[in-house]
Amino acid sequence: MVLEIDAALVLAAGRGRRMGVSKALLELDGSFLLHQVARAYLDFGLHSVHAVVNDEVTEALNDHPPLPGLILHGGADAQAPMMESVRRALDIAWTLEYPAFFLQPVDSGPPGPEVLRELQSALRDCLVVKPTYRGKGGHPLALTREAVKRIRSQPEESLRTSLHHLDAHELRRVEVDERTILRNWNAPEDLVD
Repeated sequence: MVLEIDAALVLAAGRGRRMGVSKALLELDGSFLLHQVARAYLDFGLHSVHAVVNDEVTEALNDHPPLPGLILHGGADAQAPMMESVRRALDIAWTLEYPAFFLQPVDSGPPGPEVLRELQSALRDCLVVKPTYRGKGGHPLALTREAVKRIRSQPEESLRTSLHHLDAHELRRVEVDERTILRNWNAPEDLVD
């Protein structure tokens, strides 16, 4: 049975030191990167996109028309390691009692609908689904509530390390045809796809 995924959690709290601006606020094709990522999920049919953001992002986005379905969770420390944002996102998912959701950093850009379909379809008898392209792992991940419970109970310093603690049958890797799952925009030169 395929689990319905109604929400996505986007990690968008980083300062973007090499970009010169928080990555969530990068303007691409006339809109913010965070809005483009959220729109991809909302167009796919999700009910909500929750973004873990820092105060700079909250303030900047408050000066623009809101994107219906995008919920900002401000106050994140822009200097903190990414696992702090991951833990905050998992706490949000746990509190809102999502049975399953997508999770991705904002700097991997908008996901394609076919990737989202493949991940959702694969999330039936495992806890986490990770897309791969030519064997290399990327984003977004699809996670179940049970995965959140397990990861939240571990004192790990990275999500990757936490995922390694899952049994082989609990983490499924799904090979996809979209190279975009490997995106990781860290510097201006990375924006050329």
